[in-house]
Amino acid sequence: MKGGGNVCVDGDGVVEEAGDRRWEGVGGGSVMGELDLDVKGEEGDWFYVNRVGFDIGMGAGGSVFMGGGV
Repeated sequence: MKGGGNVCVDGDGVVEEAGDRRWEGVGGGSVMGELDLDVKGEEGDWFYVNRVGFDIGMGAGGSVFMGGGV
């Protein structure tokens, strides 16, 4: 979104557009500054820590703040 702001991702649309192509990762030279995810429950936390490899920085008021990479 140009100029910032929050936009919901059309997950079904992303999967549909991918078709039979396999995810090969983000292209070389790509930079991601910040990504806010609204994930419900401990299963979501477990996924991002144990599968994606994020580290938990802190938790407050029912929110968990994670980070990874550079």
